[in-house]
Amino acid sequence: MKKGRFAGLVYRELYLCRKNIIINLVMFAGFAAFGLMLLLSFYYGNIGKILSWILVDGRGNMFPDAQETYERMRSGLFSTMKLTPVVMTMGIAITTTDIAAKDTMTAWHRYVHCTPVTPLRYAAVKTTVNVIMVAASFVLGVLYMFIIGIISGESITYRDTSLLVFILMILTVFGVIGQIFILLLGNRDKGMLASMGVLIAAGWVMAYCSKDGNAQTEGIGAIIEASETLLPYSPLILAGLFALLFAALYFIYRRREK
Repeated sequence: MKKGRFAGLVYRELYLCRKNIIINLVMFAGFAAFGLMLLLSFYYGNIGKILSWILVDGRGNMFPDAQETYERMRSGLFSTMKLTPVVMTMGIAITTTDIAAKDTMTAWHRYVHCTPVTPLRYAAVKTTVNVIMVAASFVLGVLYMFIIGIISGESITYRDTSLLVFILMILTVFGVIGQIFILLLGNRDKGMLASMGVLIAAGWVMAYCSKDGNAQTEGIGAIIEASETLLPYSPLILAGLFALLFAALYFIYRRREK
């Protein structure tokens, strides 16, 4: 650390957010276990048996819309249990905002201006940690979806992948903007409020704009459409976000040389 070794600085970042990482992993494991148990019970256990009884009348005949009702319930349960734990693990991707908040609260962001570590290295370290967090979130999300796909016998669709990546991109945007505003404003609360304001404004623009300038879809339909459209460009979008973070942090830390 005395020479500002890269690995040591990365370790510092990971050490500071270890509690948040553990909390997110525990939440992910809890929701994932709950979701897996529900799906197993639906396909092979008591929930499936109870539903089969409900959909049969007193004479032992299935109701006319029984199959449709069963399929609707199965699809809803599968979709919910497929995405909820994934959202939990995506929290890992924004734990870096907590590091920025701690740096601000302890005045570390001021202390680094007096250290021999270059702004370029600090920016590289911060960006590397962000990449690690986003990659870890993505791997856990894909692993979970793959497991429930095996249990249910259903393959992961393009829509599933697009929603997973879309959620990850939204949280990455929040994490990147959050870190920049927290360090610029020198205050965690102000930085988070500014970040939320930017995201809300961007959300309004996306919600009321379409190809022809009018809102064509609403609610989950608009989200699905946007996610499927953006999926092929997601690597470029994420790379652009990390490049923005690197450049912003470099200029923030470079102020020490003035």
